[in-house]
Amino acid sequence: MRDYKPTNPDEAAIISAIIAWEESFNNADQQKFLSIMADDARIMHGVQRKIFSKEEYVKILPERIKQMGIIKFSNPRIIIEQNLATVKAIYDGEVVVSMPYEFELKKIKGKWLILSNAF
Repeated sequence: MRDYKPTNPDEAAIISAIIAWEESFNNADQQKFLSIMADDARIMHGVQRKIFSKEEYVKILPERIKQMGIIKFSNPRIIIEQNLATVKAIYDGEVVVSMPYEFELKKIKGKWLILSNAF
């Protein structure tokens, strides 16, 4: 992600949010994770692909961070339509490698926040 060359300020902010997702897991930084999530975020988790609200996910986040190990996203493709964005990327981690991954973001009060993730 860090080598991605954004074409405009919105893309730069979106990439920063995805990098913050990586860093929040890699550094066990729950506050950073919460700072990039929309209040109404829907977060997919686990092989069952269960969907959690932000409030529900916060309760399992410390354990989730331990389980995930170091993660990395690469090869982002960004589509922006007004105040919504989709980012398709490749996820690599200790548990799974080369998995297609998708984020949906929304610009809320001038800041791009993650609405959902899918894999």
